[in-house]
Amino acid sequence: MQAGTVIGQLKGGDGPVEMLRSLHLVRRSAVRAGTQAANQLHALVVTAPDALCVRLRPLSLAARIAAGAAFRLGQHLGTPTAAKLALKSVARRYRQLHAEIEALDA
Repeated sequence: MQAGTVIGQLKGGDGPVEMLRSLHLVRRSAVRAGTQAANQLHALVVTAPDALCVRLRPLSLAARIAAGAAFRLGQHLGTPTAAKLALKSVARRYRQLHAEIEALDA
């Protein structure tokens, strides 16, 4: 009513629908972040030094993630090492997001 009197009760926000809504919201956010990480990984491969680009370009997303996560970094920070560090970081982020999505699905 517009008179300022409230009829009914406010939602508690702790029921099963609210719990599912919260989990769905977090999962959707993780999926979006995973898509961004996959796109970043692709962009990093395209702009990587030739030796890395030739090696990683024909690989599938899953294979790129595995290769990127397995990179061993050199002692000095040069262009190939910086590219490997960036690829490794994004690949690890993608794996973490994928694990989070699986946990939320469970």
